[in-house]
Amino acid sequence: MRWGRLRPWISVAVGMLVVGLGAWYVVSHWEDFTVLGRLDPLSLLGIVGTVIVYLVLGGVLLNTFLRRYSLVLPWYRWLGLYVTMSVGNILAPLRGGTGMGAAYLRLAHGMKVSRFALVLLGTSVAAALVNAVLAMVGMGLSYARSGWFNLPAVIAAGLVLAAGGVTLIIPNPAPSQRWGWKVVVKALNGWNALIQDRRLLAKVLLITLALNLVHAGTFLLIYRALGLAVGPEVVLTIVSLGTVASMVALTPASLGPYDAVLIALPTTFGLTVSEALAALLVFRGAMLATTLALAGPLSFTVWSPGSSGPPSSPDA
Repeated sequence: MRWGRLRPWISVAVGMLVVGLGAWYVVSHWEDFTVLGRLDPLSLLGIVGTVIVYLVLGGVLLNTFLRRYSLVLPWYRWLGLYVTMSVGNILAPLRGGTGMGAAYLRLAHGMKVSRFALVLLGTSVAAALVNAVLAMVGMGLSYARSGWFNLPAVIAAGLVLAAGGVTLIIPNPAPSQRWGWKVVVKALNGWNALIQDRRLLAKVLLITLALNLVHAGTFLLIYRALGLAVGPEVVLTIVSLGTVASMVALTPASLGPYDAVLIALPTTFGLTVSEALAALLVFRGAMLATTLALAGPLSFTVWSPGSSGPPSSPDA
């Protein structure tokens, strides 16, 4: 069997291993997870509310690109498409939901898959830079307020910012068929194309900033609900760096890199592994349950007949 066919299965196996290890740790240390008993229904409702806002903002970002290429859809359709893609990304490795969304836009509206990939990968670069800046801001405020400092986190954020600076001065790299490098090339080309469209870039950066703040706000609510004293500036740092790590999307729902950051960094601030893992479990559970609940009714709107605008021209 060729490596290309094995790769998704390896990704699924790694994801299952991460879930299995997490489940084993929770079961074998159940007495350390009494903190979950502090979660009351009102707090859980607030957490679900921020997750919904996060999903809506993600849909707004997707719709921003669709409108850029003259594809006008009703709100329930672009939101349904984004939520359906999110479910696919949670359940499948290598952002399978995004691939499904690209296929849908090609079949239903004539949008080129390469164009869809270009804008989304370019957005990933923008998101990495925004998160690196937020992480630096969070670490600066954390050091000023409580003296909390983490050298590996500073180095990681600095490297992302430095890489982003390099992309501003290097020309578009030549296309490549090598797996891995091919994705990097598309991301860089998409980022350069985004830079040239200043109006679109401003919208993308603004929505991405809002997404990250809502993401951090969700974790802040979770920490507060669990009675864990973690300052907003620390939460901003943790979540921003976790988001950068999640862009290594080799496993379903980016299991592994994201979780490692969301567990390791809080422990340097004073939380136990069980407390950090409990907060992560609440977030993962709320995100999964809310996305699946919304995907049920919204997914039917994606393939429903009719549209509020003409199909996108492949060569527009």
